[in-house]
Order: sequence, then C-alpha cells, then structure tokens
Amino acid sequence: MNQKGLFLILTLVFSLVCIETWIAIEQKNRLTSEIQALTIKIDQMNRTIDSMNNTIIILTSENAKLVLTVEEKDRAIREFESQVKKLKNSLENSSQFPDLQTLKSFLAEDKTNTHAYVKGSYECEEFALDLQKSAYKKGYFLSVQYVTVGFLEQYGWKYQAPRAMTHVCNLAFVIDNNAFYIVEPQTDKIALLSYAD
Repeated sequence: MNQKGLFLILTLVFSLVCIETWIAIEQKNRLTSEIQALTIKIDQMNRTIDSMNNTIIILTSENAKLVLTVEEKDRAIREFESQVKKLKNSLENSSQFPDLQTLKSFLAEDKTNTHAYVKGSYECEEFALDLQKSAYKKGYFLSVQYVTVGFLEQYGWKYQAPRAMTHVCNLAFVIDNNAFYIVEPQTDKIALLSYAD
C-alpha cells in the first residue's frame, strides 16, 4: 500500500475516532443535562413530600382534637339524655294525690317545713322547690306558685309582710275531691283553692 492510501486510511480512521468521540461527548452532555433535570425534579418531589408529611402531621393533630371534641360532645349528649330520661321518668311516674288524706300524710312525713328560714338564701322559693322535689321522689306532682300575701291571708293564714308582696307556695290536685289545694311549704297548712268543675 502506498503512502497516499495509508494516509487516506489513517485520515478515515482519525475522522471516525473524532466522530465517535464527538458522539460520545454529545451523549455525555445530553445524559448530564438529563441527570441534572432529573435531580431538579427529585429535589422538587422531595420538597413536595416534606410538605405533604408536614400537612399529614398537622391534619393528624387536628383530627385528634376533633375526635376529642366529638367524644366530649357525645358524652355531653349522653349525660343530657340521661337527665331528660330521669326527669321524664319522674314526671311519668308522678301523679296527683288520690285523696286529701294522702296529701296530709305526705306533708306529715316530709320534713321540708322543719328547714330553717334564712333571709337571702333559704326563703319561700327554696321551701316550695324542696317540697316539690320531695313530692316527685314519692311519685306525686306538686306545682310551685307565686301568689300575693293578701291572697293567702283570705284563708286565715297570717304573714308579717305587706299584702301586695309575693309569696311562693305549692299547689296540689286531689283526685277524689276534684279540687286544687294551696299548700304552705313552711307550715304544711292546706287550704281549698277551688274545684276543677
């Protein structure tokens, strides 16, 4: 082979090596760019995952608070329903006094009238409410009534208060007599108020 042919082959080989090198460099540059782009995407995804993890921690904490709030609400509802049930049971099992003797016997057994009168803290309202509670416990219904002292004095009851002043007492219905009776809770006195018919 002559020099010219050898030179041509060497030039061709050199050109091929240069082209392969250039292709390899281009591939390396392209891969480096792709790796950099993927690295940026991975960093963005990591930041997104960190943000999501923080959100999950916050939501888990808020959920725990909500569960506690729901549990407190449910407990309060159950307690309220229990109180309503007790009151409903008391009212359903309460009845009017069958006869006047039953009313008198109840008042004789009950000790509300023996409580001490304390001005400003245990007065006529407290006497009437306590007598009402005591009646409910025995299965009887007694209402609480506001009336004037003058109204009660017409039954011969004496008070050391102006006639226009209000006073709290109880009202009982006696089935046999078909009548309403005023009850003075501080003395257990009874007076016929009126007949129902």
